[in-house]
Amino acid sequence: MHLHLYSYGRLGFEAPFFGGPRAGLVVSKAVGNAVTRHQVSRRLRHIFMQLIDDIPADAQLVIRALPAAATASYEELADDVSQAYLKCLKRYGTHAEHE
Repeated sequence: MHLHLYSYGRLGFEAPFFGGPRAGLVVSKAVGNAVTRHQVSRRLRHIFMQLIDDIPADAQLVIRALPAAATASYEELADDVSQAYLKCLKRYGTHAEHE
């Protein structure tokens, strides 16, 4: 695994609404130098934008890159984000279950 995914409360939880799903990225110096961290951040941001239509509008996610993300391919990162998001859905339920 190259990253961890955290959610604010639960997906669908009554949190302050900010107009759409939001994702924060945490790419620490442990991942690599500034160029490497920026590359990982750009990849993760692009992956999140591809998933945005499937994420509930009130979701707030934090994607934390682990040091292994520096050497992971784009496909590996995309697979990790997808798997982590599905794990969050299983753990916290879908938006429809909380309405």
